[in-house]
Amino acid sequence: MVRALLLLVAGLAVALTASAGTVRTLDGRTIDGDVRFDPKGKVIVTPPGGQPVEIDFADILHVTFGPSTVPAPAPKPGGTPSGILGIYFDSKDLTGPFVTRIDPVVDFNWQKGQPIAGVEGDAFTVRWIGKVEAPETGDYTFITRTNDGARLWVDNRPLHDHWLPPEGLKEWSGSIRLEKGKKVDLRLEYMEQGGNAEAHLLWKGPGIPNPEIIASKWLTPAPPPSAAAAPAGKPLGNGLLAIYYASRDLSGNAVTRIDPRIDFNWGSGGPAPGIGPDSFSVRWIGQIRAPKTEQFTFHPVTDDGVRLWINNQLIVDQWQDQSASEASGAFPLKEGQSYDIRMEYYEGSGEAVAQLYWSSPSIPKQIIPTTALIPASSGAKLTSRPAPPPRIASIQGLVLRSGSLVKAQIERADDSVLRFHRDRERDLTVSTSHVAYVLPQPLPAAMASRIPPGRAGVLLRSGDYFEGDIRYIRDGRVRVSSVLFGLKDFGYWDCLAIVYHDPSSIPSPYEVRMTDGSVLMASAFNAEKDFIIVKDVSAGLLKVWAGEVLEIKCGGSRFQSLTETRLTKADLPPGITFADAVSVDALPGDVTMWLDSQPVDRGLSVTAGTTLTYALGGAYRVFYSRVGAADHAPAGCRLRVVVLVDGREAFRGPDRAAGEGAVDVAVNVAGAKTLTLRVEPAGTPDPRLLSVWAHPVLVRP
Repeated sequence: MVRALLLLVAGLAVALTASAGTVRTLDGRTIDGDVRFDPKGKVIVTPPGGQPVEIDFADILHVTFGPSTVPAPAPKPGGTPSGILGIYFDSKDLTGPFVTRIDPVVDFNWQKGQPIAGVEGDAFTVRWIGKVEAPETGDYTFITRTNDGARLWVDNRPLHDHWLPPEGLKEWSGSIRLEKGKKVDLRLEYMEQGGNAEAHLLWKGPGIPNPEIIASKWLTPAPPPSAAAAPAGKPLGNGLLAIYYASRDLSGNAVTRIDPRIDFNWGSGGPAPGIGPDSFSVRWIGQIRAPKTEQFTFHPVTDDGVRLWINNQLIVDQWQDQSASEASGAFPLKEGQSYDIRMEYYEGSGEAVAQLYWSSPSIPKQIIPTTALIPASSGAKLTSRPAPPPRIASIQGLVLRSGSLVKAQIERADDSVLRFHRDRERDLTVSTSHVAYVLPQPLPAAMASRIPPGRAGVLLRSGDYFEGDIRYIRDGRVRVSSVLFGLKDFGYWDCLAIVYHDPSSIPSPYEVRMTDGSVLMASAFNAEKDFIIVKDVSAGLLKVWAGEVLEIKCGGSRFQSLTETRLTKADLPPGITFADAVSVDALPGDVTMWLDSQPVDRGLSVTAGTTLTYALGGAYRVFYSRVGAADHAPAGCRLRVVVLVDGREAFRGPDRAAGEGAVDVAVNVAGAKTLTLRVEPAGTPDPRLLSVWAHPVLVRP
């Protein structure tokens, strides 16, 4: 337990005055004004020239403070996102399976870590493509700093080509004249041969006397390629693409491979190199093909949790700790037809088992054979979840077991209590049983992947990891007790991370972000005079100065993605299959979804004329999404969306065509048994007219 109340005070306490901010509520309201916290468990917002509005803490979705507090709106029709498209290939020649994302800038030091989930840390290549805009007319010098090869084109002119340079960090440059406000093509290709990996893109020119990273605002990404546009790679063979994560929640660093079948009993061992035996998760994706036209029953046997989708329909949902247990779900299959399959699994602790059987009236229950499985062969399915922000990298201080990040200076620690200070507050203490990491200095995300799960020890600046129990931190030294090597001392500043325990990957009900970069995982919060009282998920009560709070928002444990909720009924347009009418995290054919000129990483695409009904079971409070016509929809075609709760209309949107702007949907579903989404063609039906439901979520009470 943290000593009494852990006072995270940034400065002298002053009267709890209002600060400019924005409050978003669970019933869909957004209120701007002066925001203050009331000790009675309310947030009070006073709009400019208006009357105060009281909101219960339990009704808050999001509170932000600062001069620009309203979340950035989607760009107006014709607007464009910023950054540059990165296409990451798991090869040395820019061919084969790839993963894409929008990178704000090219400024990476991966060292020996993975550049992105799904691509290994050695022998990979990246192609960044988009456009660059000059702030002023003049001559610009473009500079690459890379380890290893790079070649660069601007306005379709090659500026340099050093594809096979000597190993080590090298700098190359080339110059070109650009006109103010004119966007020209930009392409940077990079190759990593082995060892440390770095890639940086800089420029200098009018008003930029010294080289600096090209800022996101001067970059516009190219649209992501579809699976059909992927360069041809070697056949992957039969089986399923397997993505193994070193976390319970299918996030963070990952190892990928093709599994011939899902038939694993790992016992107490790890499932893949670099993945520990506990607290891991796996996503298998691909297609399944039936030998006969029959009703098939799927039987996953797992220890612990499992979810299974066939053709984007959730047929098994047992996302819970359990001993080896069998679940089942049925789906009709036609002979020779391919259906999307996705199985997700997590292992908490102890024994680990993951198996997938099927059966039908003519086929006895058996492990689904390799010959019936086709792996996802491009990066399309992997692009749906962007790389998580490297929050740890910006913090010097503590990571608590809850996942909370606390900026602090460490004074000393023994094997039970750690003492530290923040700003003017000293002699703060926390039990080492609640500490995950001590960070003497910011930890690069690429180096964080070198910390093995479930093993205490120290991660050194060299990248080496020394395993053992932490005995003490004092006088600039860290003492570690190793089973193999006995007691060993390290310099405190030679360590990137001092590891006591694994941080939790389980989402919290709330996240509290602070102006110094600290992020607190909270199960609840309240107000007391000049402070916000935060109940940390693992460490107990933390007391923070209200003036230091930058943002409070609902955490992941209160959200349920609609795509992971049981679909009970689907009414489709005549002659349209389910696979053509509904797609998760992509348009049909694994093409990235775009809405209002922005890529959409998570959501649903639904053809006009389709109605989908989901089972809620009274477990949720609000449904949220942003919805509109997909950017690629045919010109002149219009649609409208309707949301029904328990069969009664709760929302009807205006008619929309591509580029006319999406609408926000916020519907009260408290106590509701069903939620229905209906997409209506506003005119002549066209099977190419697709709606995009961006980040559709259900919020728990």
